[in-house]
Amino acid sequence: MGSRIILLRHGQTPSNTQRKLDTALPGRPLTDEGRKQAEIAGKNLAALCAAGNGDPGRLKAMVNSQAMRAVQTADLAAQEFNRAADLVGDERVVPETIEGIKEISAGVYEDQSSAEAFDVYLEHFGKMMRNDPAARVPGGESTGEFVTRYYGAVSRQIRDKLTASTGQALDGDLVVVSHGAAIRVFTCLSTGTDPNFLVENYLDNCMFSVIEPRGEEFGRWTLLSWATRDGAMLE
Repeated sequence: MGSRIILLRHGQTPSNTQRKLDTALPGRPLTDEGRKQAEIAGKNLAALCAAGNGDPGRLKAMVNSQAMRAVQTADLAAQEFNRAADLVGDERVVPETIEGIKEISAGVYEDQSSAEAFDVYLEHFGKMMRNDPAARVPGGESTGEFVTRYYGAVSRQIRDKLTASTGQALDGDLVVVSHGAAIRVFTCLSTGTDPNFLVENYLDNCMFSVIEPRGEEFGRWTLLSWATRDGAMLE
């Protein structure tokens, strides 16, 4: 097994329960349920990364978007990961906040909860999953702009955290705490997975997408796990 990218959706927020588009920074914080979800995710990550007995296992780094909900999710997940793996002092996993992995912009529909707003947003990122270069919510970003910023951020982390000085991929995991629509589109475009599969199997709060690049070009990566809470492999 080589390098894996573990994409973790943030925990529940008031915007999720109110069905409100919340894509601009800093966004809203986690609910109490969202905090519990993040803590459970941390324990599940420890198992997924085979961490324990003072060893982080496969985990090389954990990064999160700048949104408040992602920062909180990463912090809580890391705390539980460290506890489950018995990591102390400098050995503890400390999440890093990075640019580029925020949610896909809702544009003029930001902070709205109308059926029209959701229909347009869903249609927009549905077209993005099919790599339509013209897809764009009014006032939002295009498919190309999204891929440039998101893939750019992830590829930099792969280079910095999952690549040896010799240029060879390390046998380890990078956890990226991000957002529902962004994870769905990135997973689809990076692996070539059928968009219908990713839509029909909903990625709920604190669920995982696990991707393995295997040295292939973007678009030909392998999807190992989708929409699970424990990273269970696809059959």
